[in-house]
Amino acid sequence: MKWVVSRLVKRIVPDGLALQVVAWLILVNGFARLLGFILAYGNGHGSFPLDVLLGVAIFFGLRARINGWRIAAMICLMIPLLLYPVVAILIVVPGLAAAIQVTTSGSFETVDLYYMGVVWVIALWMFTVLLRPSVRSAFKSRRDVIA
Repeated sequence: MKWVVSRLVKRIVPDGLALQVVAWLILVNGFARLLGFILAYGNGHGSFPLDVLLGVAIFFGLRARINGWRIAAMICLMIPLLLYPVVAILIVVPGLAAAIQVTTSGSFETVDLYYMGVVWVIALWMFTVLLRPSVRSAFKSRRDVIA
């Protein structure tokens, strides 16, 4: 079944287009974080998010097909892929956060779980695009660029 779904997605979204969508989503995420920083800084909160600089650099690195930036994008995508399920479990299971002495900075709602679920699915799709063999072969290693 996984193979059928994978083949269907590859037919709908070719590798080149999928890679461009991943690059643009990373750039848009960086600018969204910048906007959040500006709004929070106006209220006297917040620190400059590294996602802004990384988002721009990863965008241009993916467009130039540089393998190091593909790996950097995968590392940045691993953060929500690993942490969002843990946070979702802490939200859903009552008393678990208090039992392991995790403090939260506010109350969570069902909308937060839906948001995290959508972001997790998009991040998983982006990660699988970067792992596709055809996409991996399209990227140059550092030795290929120098030679």
